[in-house]
Amino acid sequence: AGIRPVLFHCNYLLREEDSNQDALLVAELAAQHGLMLESLKVPGDWKKDIQQQGRNLQDAARRFRYQALRELSAPGGKFAAAIVATAHHAMDQAETILLALLKGRNMQRLSGLQSNRELWRPWLEIMPSELEAYARNKSIYFRHDTSNDSTAYDRNYLRNLVAPLLEARF
Repeated sequence: AGIRPVLFHCNYLLREEDSNQDALLVAELAAQHGLMLESLKVPGDWKKDIQQQGRNLQDAARRFRYQALRELSAPGGKFAAAIVATAHHAMDQAETILLALLKGRNMQRLSGLQSNRELWRPWLEIMPSELEAYARNKSIYFRHDTSNDSTAYDRNYLRNLVAPLLEARF
C-alpha cells in the first residue's frame, strides 16, 4: 500500500533508567522490523520547570508529545501529511470517559477519545488483555510502565482501584 510506518517515542526521563530502557526497546523494535524511528527526549530540566509552574505533569507530557507529532506531520514537517496513530485501547477510552464524567467535563469530553484526520486511534475497541495476549503469542517483548502502578495520578487511581470494582460488579 506504500505505507512506511515510523515509530515515535518520547522519553520524558521521569522514571530514571526505566525511561531509557523503554527508549532502547523501541529502538530495538524499529531495527528488528526495518522501521524508521523518531525519538525525542525532553530537556533535562523539563520536569522541574513543569512542577515550578504548578502544571499537571501528565497533561504537560501529553501536550509536549502531541505538539511534537503535529510538527512532524505538518506541511513542511519531516513526515508531512503523515497519519498519526496512537496505541490507545478500550480501557483508555473507558478511563477517559469516566474521568470526564467525574470531573464534570462538557459533552465533547464525555464522548471520549476520537479518531480524526490528524489522529487515528485504531485500537479503541480492543482490551489491553487482548493486546498483551497477541504480543505474547507473537513473541513480541513489551515493557510495563511502572508509573502506571502509582495511584497518585487520577487515571491510575481509576485503572487500579475503581475499574476492577466496576468490572466485578458489571
